[in-house]
Amino acid sequence: MASRVCASMLYAANCAETIVNSYHEYEELAVQYATNKEKFEQLKEQTIKNVKVSPLFDTRQYVKDFEKALLQTWNNYNEGGVVEHIDVMTL
Repeated sequence: MASRVCASMLYAANCAETIVNSYHEYEELAVQYATNKEKFEQLKEQTIKNVKVSPLFDTRQYVKDFEKALLQTWNNYNEGGVVEHIDVMTL
């Protein structure tokens, strides 16, 4: 389960090339980055750039969306306790 969460976060951060399917692949990728300074620097620059534009790191928007979801949940409860899926992206 944790690996899927991490993979989702890497996709959201636009770093899908760092997602691997096994410990062996992870080790190979780590060695590539450790032995290829240019490749490592590219990943580092890409990550810094992506942090600035990725919704994953937009804390203000996340808080706004989360507050909307909590408010909708509370309103649903007050209107009869209806429990339903809340799609934050459509709020």
